[in-house]
Amino acid sequence: MRSEGRPPRALYEYWAPATQPLDEGGNMHFAFSFATQAAEVEVNTKTGEVRVLQVIAANDVGRALNPLGLQGQVEGGVMMGLGNALTEEFIVEEGKVVTDRLARYRMPSIAHTQKLCR
Repeated sequence: MRSEGRPPRALYEYWAPATQPLDEGGNMHFAFSFATQAAEVEVNTKTGEVRVLQVIAANDVGRALNPLGLQGQVEGGVMMGLGNALTEEFIVEEGKVVTDRLARYRMPSIAHTQKLCR
């Protein structure tokens, strides 16, 4: 974006808690996985439709023993995040669960993945 003269519209920084080895009183924490993602999107402000143009994912994985498997894990994580943000909705009406089966939950399918992961 910056190379095109467009500044980012949002910035969020997270500082993970200090860590120490498990045998020295350290606890497991979700932040022990070091990764970040950025998404470039277009939003139709009249309809609310969101179009994902590009996702960049960076993960500190050390040495990848199975690079293809790693790629699948990263792409799967990105799709889970996009699904959670854009299509998935757990609906409860008058105290009754409406999304009582996955067919009603609207998770991204492989067709959505093929459009984004090239």
